[in-house]
Amino acid sequence: MDEFTRIVPTNVTEDIIKNYLTDGKTMLDIKSLPLDDKVAIIKIALNCDDVTDPLMVMNLINLVKVYNTLADEYFTSPDIYVNSVEELLDLKLAISKELKEFTRRISLYFLSLFKSYSKTAFTATDEHIELPKLYDTIFRAVDFLTLAGIFAKTPEISTKELVYVDNSYSILSMLLMKNNNTLRMMNQLFENQKGD
Repeated sequence: MDEFTRIVPTNVTEDIIKNYLTDGKTMLDIKSLPLDDKVAIIKIALNCDDVTDPLMVMNLINLVKVYNTLADEYFTSPDIYVNSVEELLDLKLAISKELKEFTRRISLYFLSLFKSYSKTAFTATDEHIELPKLYDTIFRAVDFLTLAGIFAKTPEISTKELVYVDNSYSILSMLLMKNNNTLRMMNQLFENQKGD
């Protein structure tokens, strides 16, 4: 795998930012940028299904997941785009419409994985899609608890919007394995606590 180059963008035009987000070589470092530039860049990312920038993906996940630490270490991390609780709140307010739609799309694809789970092969008449890169990366990076939390705060959706997704079996199987590993670790922790 090629290494990513970390850059602070100096030009915030949509074409340039989209190129950085999807080139598979660049990580945008926008921590030091003014809030308005952060808002513009994150809005572009939220509407780009082909994001490959791992730093951006991590920050997008942090914006929509339910459980976040807001300790000082979180805001001082060079990988976290926001510098304070106030900036986080201002950012979320400025992109609230886009975040709501992004959360909805995550939930639609999440439920679509279940719809597709039993499909090991598609017929010629089946309409199916490859999971967009951004969402595939998100599902591989998080766990069921995180996805359930995102789904819990999603605006109402209709099952008519669900689609058949290629490779849903492998994605859900991976999520199940992660969940089982977490449960096994938690049980071991509880057993160790009983012994003390």
